[in-house]
Amino acid sequence: MPRMCRICSHPDRDAFEQAIISGQSLRSIASTFGVSRASLTRHRDRHLPKTLIAAQKAQEVIRADRLLASICELRDHAMRIFHESHRKGRLRISLDALRVALDCTQVLAKMAGELGDRIEVTVAQSADLYELQKVILDALDPFPEAKVVLAEALRKYGRENGGDEAG
Repeated sequence: MPRMCRICSHPDRDAFEQAIISGQSLRSIASTFGVSRASLTRHRDRHLPKTLIAAQKAQEVIRADRLLASICELRDHAMRIFHESHRKGRLRISLDALRVALDCTQVLAKMAGELGDRIEVTVAQSADLYELQKVILDALDPFPEAKVVLAEALRKYGRENGGDEAG
């Protein structure tokens, strides 16, 4: 059975590793802590890389968690803006907020590995889409010609893409 690394089992292991990482000479560290330079060399070469890799991975997980939380918070904020502006009939702001929320969702999906590098967005016919179409058409009440043109374009789009007629 191989012997346990003297540095790994030493109560001052963290201090040894910090000294090695900070660039202090192994001879100086050995004399300060009363261990052999050979033990420090073996520990540095065999065990320190694993420790550093684990620490680096832990830092990456922490950064990713913070980034994920920030993106989720931004998406939630964008959806609150969407709902509020939609309720007030401010369509341009509603659409901009939806765009931001969609962008955030795409980033989250990429982070989760659910999408490749190529992003495709399919807009399904849903109650929300119909409601948005109705809001847009209602907003065009003062412009009857534009409302008729948009309603016809939405109907044509629905027929061509296998959906029910909208509008």
